[in-house]
Amino acid sequence: MDSVATSAKVQAFRELLRSIDNDGDKFRACAAMRDDLLEKQTELEWLFASIEEVMVVECARYTEAKQQWSNSRNPDADVKRWERFVGIADSGAGLKKECLAPLTKASGLWGNEKVIYYQWASRGWKYCKLLGTAASRNPKWEEAVVKLNQLLLRRITNGRPPEVSAHPLAQIDLEHLTQWQGEIAFKKEGCDGFTLELQPITSSDLPTGYALDRYGLIVSEKIIDRPEPAEQTATQWAMVQCESPAVTPGASLAATENAPINTSLSPSTRSALSTPLSSVPSTRSQSPADASDMPQMLLAPISMPDSPNLPNSQDMAKVPVRKSKRLSLVPNHSYAAPSSRGEIVKSSTRISSRPSKQGQPSGLNSKYICTCPDTIPSKLLSVIEYEQAMTAKDIETAVKYGAQRDSLCLGHLKKYATWATAGLVYNQNSNDIMLTTNPKRPIIGPEHILPSTNSKRRRLSLPEALSSFEQVIGNPQSLDNLGDSVIQIPKESKDVRPVHDKSGDALFREQVLAQLEQRITRSGPPKRWGELNDQVMSTLLRRASQPTVEGNEDEKEAYFLTGEEAERRLEPHIELHGPIVTINQQQFKWDRDKGQPIHQLFRRMGNPYRSVSVQSPSLSLQNPSCVTMELGSVQQAFKEDKTSKDRLNVLELRNPLPRSVLPYFLTGEDSQLLSRVRDAVLEGATAERCTAPIGEWNKWKDDEDWVLLAQGGAQTLTHQDSCGKATWLTVQQGRVGFGWISRPSEEETRIWGTDPNNFMGGKLRYIVLHPGQTVYFENGMIHFVFRLNEHPTLMLGGHILRWSRINSWIRIVLDQLRFPNRTNEDVQPLAPVYVEAVAQLVSDQKDLGRADELGGEAAIATFFELKREFDEELIKFT
Repeated sequence: MDSVATSAKVQAFRELLRSIDNDGDKFRACAAMRDDLLEKQTELEWLFASIEEVMVVECARYTEAKQQWSNSRNPDADVKRWERFVGIADSGAGLKKECLAPLTKASGLWGNEKVIYYQWASRGWKYCKLLGTAASRNPKWEEAVVKLNQLLLRRITNGRPPEVSAHPLAQIDLEHLTQWQGEIAFKKEGCDGFTLELQPITSSDLPTGYALDRYGLIVSEKIIDRPEPAEQTATQWAMVQCESPAVTPGASLAATENAPINTSLSPSTRSALSTPLSSVPSTRSQSPADASDMPQMLLAPISMPDSPNLPNSQDMAKVPVRKSKRLSLVPNHSYAAPSSRGEIVKSSTRISSRPSKQGQPSGLNSKYICTCPDTIPSKLLSVIEYEQAMTAKDIETAVKYGAQRDSLCLGHLKKYATWATAGLVYNQNSNDIMLTTNPKRPIIGPEHILPSTNSKRRRLSLPEALSSFEQVIGNPQSLDNLGDSVIQIPKESKDVRPVHDKSGDALFREQVLAQLEQRITRSGPPKRWGELNDQVMSTLLRRASQPTVEGNEDEKEAYFLTGEEAERRLEPHIELHGPIVTINQQQFKWDRDKGQPIHQLFRRMGNPYRSVSVQSPSLSLQNPSCVTMELGSVQQAFKEDKTSKDRLNVLELRNPLPRSVLPYFLTGEDSQLLSRVRDAVLEGATAERCTAPIGEWNKWKDDEDWVLLAQGGAQTLTHQDSCGKATWLTVQQGRVGFGWISRPSEEETRIWGTDPNNFMGGKLRYIVLHPGQTVYFENGMIHFVFRLNEHPTLMLGGHILRWSRINSWIRIVLDQLRFPNRTNEDVQPLAPVYVEAVAQLVSDQKDLGRADELGGEAAIATFFELKREFDEELIKFT
């Protein structure tokens, strides 16, 4: 044992606890450490049990010595070490037995063929536990595979692809699946959180090098043609062996058939009663057994032929061909094996053209050779070769001929192992059918397996935990080095920093670009608004890249912040160089029992006969881009939820939700100027509740909150929001691509404003927003929005004005008045109303002695000078 490394890890943990002030957090850190140390012990116990089983089967001397150790009264030091080894292995055997219940549960819900095909039994105790829980919470494979593929695709795009294997699911995938219940999107909270939509993934959605396997899971293309497993791994076979406590290696099968099962024997005692492999009788009883002995018959250990004693090519030529038609239809690994005495006996030979796997021992011939003796009934071979499945009728065959399995050649022996596992699960399902049909039967939940998501972010696997501690050893006092270590302290609040998912964003952009290319069929000038949007958006996205979010302040182009950090970032003296992205900043919550947010939105809208302005891409460029539709017609278009060529974009929809949609971090006093402007316009000199006449309301546009609703594929080209207002957008449903021109110079902004759609300068940046995320950007930011075809999106948005930004605000309004193409709506009717109201409010603040809050007397003087320029420009429009 490396005492230095152990001491360093202990010291790192001690320093961590000392750095925590709250005693409750300290206790949670202790619980996290406990869980991972116990998990490490579990893994070791499993390994001990598996290794001990191999020793029993492969080493006759071990079995003999084991019996002597139990009778020794004065064991020496070496014997004591062996006894310690066997004791740990016994604990592991109990763990392996516990795997049967979750495997049976997965088999009953998802299908036995998947349990076999993906070789889940070989993945270990914790994996099987998670598998059973995930299947219980997602009993329909058709739904589970959609969720699993979303999880796998996210890992691929984040640079953490699944292993190149027929069983691509990792423990983290199953953990997430247990938490993803119901036909809704999956949202993982925390600073490493993310959101996934419940949308099927097709082959066209997959990155290069990946495909869907026979059951619809994403796998590497390298193994997509892999056949149904015709063999079982050693771990898998060892797992099912432990279910038969009375049957031990080398025990007489006849005795097993006629003797009652003694389940009271401990594993060590049962192993001690074993006889060496060399003493296995050459002839075996073939008397039929009762069907109730099925598990014991199937799980009796198998004597594996010694692989080094392979026949040479000359001997192979002498072996007659055994005529069996079924095995030749099932692809197999190449193998050849002698009889138990190392000599070639009269046997059958079968040839398969499948090449051997890489890494297979060189001594094996590339052609399959069956060396089963003629005494093996053809019926038994036929049954175990067929699709590796088992029926009730096959159980009778297994019971009748089970005694002959040790005479099978290596290839058929491996097939028998896989087939027998299927029979074990089949038998268990038959005897325990209430497992899936009795609603009163308790189901193991993730709380018995996983740490609570409220108590810590996630538990790492043992290698990750050790790696984290090794990183800390160099500098135990630095908590920053812990990263995602096993002893992360939970966050009590939901105020977390959103994740900048670079890989996922890049994939989203590529998918949108591919869809745009499919829609762009004309090479000439566009004739409709949709054609213009597609062509310009394609150009924008090809030029766009991801923002810099780390490093020096002068280099940052976007800010991924907690709500508290965002609030501090909006202090008057701090300058922003890009959008702010937060998560969980909306107080209002949708009712999870009433469907998707879009559906609930229309429920709250009420009267479907009211009209709303909608952008329609099918309209000619000779006409306005908007058309008036009844709300009910818009609802029907979204209710059908299908990809449409006429992708509706609803930008003027009133917000029917409570005022609690305003993000928390925008509730400070500096952000409330727009509300004061509204009061000034509607109420005048009174401080009473608003009773403004209709004529006054017509001067005001309700911009403090509104709804953005769009069908999949709807695009919004570069623009500034009108009247110089800052904007926030919170995604409620779907994913939304958000792009902008980063840090444009005054000259770039001026050139862009003269012809926005043909502007080719500036630094274009983009991110992808997920449900629950809010983006805030300052007044005057040039931005655009893009979407995938498949999914409609819903955002709640609003505008604010900041007291500390009055000078930059009026400059932007003045420029928008001069260059009306900059905005997505006409500023002329409302801009004078805003400017006059703000001017009056600034004068009021000055009179109250609050000039410093607006930047001082000089800043106020600059504001009124810009207002004078605005008034002069406005005269040109009269």
